[in-house]
Amino acid sequence: MLGGGRSFKFLDRTFNLDYERAEQILRFFLERIKPPGYVHFEMVPSRFPDRLRTLLEQFPAGTLRLEVGIQTFTPEVARTIGRPSNPEKEQEALRFLREKTQAIVHADLIAGLPGETLESFARSFNQLWQVRPGEIQLGILKKLPGTPIARHDGPFGMHYVDQPPYEVLETGSFSRSELDEVKNFARFWELIVNRGHFEDLLPRLIPEQGNAFEAFIELSRFLLRRFGKNWGIDRSALRQALENWIVFN
Repeated sequence: MLGGGRSFKFLDRTFNLDYERAEQILRFFLERIKPPGYVHFEMVPSRFPDRLRTLLEQFPAGTLRLEVGIQTFTPEVARTIGRPSNPEKEQEALRFLREKTQAIVHADLIAGLPGETLESFARSFNQLWQVRPGEIQLGILKKLPGTPIARHDGPFGMHYVDQPPYEVLETGSFSRSELDEVKNFARFWELIVNRGHFEDLLPRLIPEQGNAFEAFIELSRFLLRRFGKNWGIDRSALRQALENWIVFN
């Protein structure tokens, strides 16, 4: 049996594209895993056939962690970066994982992709929020030297930091100030939502329906003004600020 806190992570970002291989690996671990051991896979959200779903449903709580790369729900942006996209199918897969499995699901969005705007990024965020994965990770596009994303630099006005981590600074459709706001949003999202310290307040901070992105970006602006930073904030002080926001908004 595999347990004792041991974890196994597969770094193949297209793990579930080869169904036969994925099925064999899942069966191998399903027959052996027990808490607190767990396995971690990165999966393509549009490729969850029934044969894999049946296996995913059988993993005990705490033994399966899935990283699901959404990046964007904007079809034209997905086509630009050569990523197959089917937003409805991807959202259905995330609902399945939430409702039918006990997997811990981490889904990501990337700001600053070629052709993405703040408005389209906000729409993708709201679509992702509606299906409630366990964690939404908001990242900023990075261009590692020699990677194919460089072909979009000219056509899409891409400008990056020339030192690690090579983050995008601005694009022809996503201004520097807008990207800075998303970075601030992402930092407070990590502190308030992903870390799970303020779950009692979330229903009053983020609407169940409607524009969750707009609600939280306003909150993140307020918090940056309040603290002058988005890191190293005392948790009790942050709670007090959130409670004040709820009272006056």
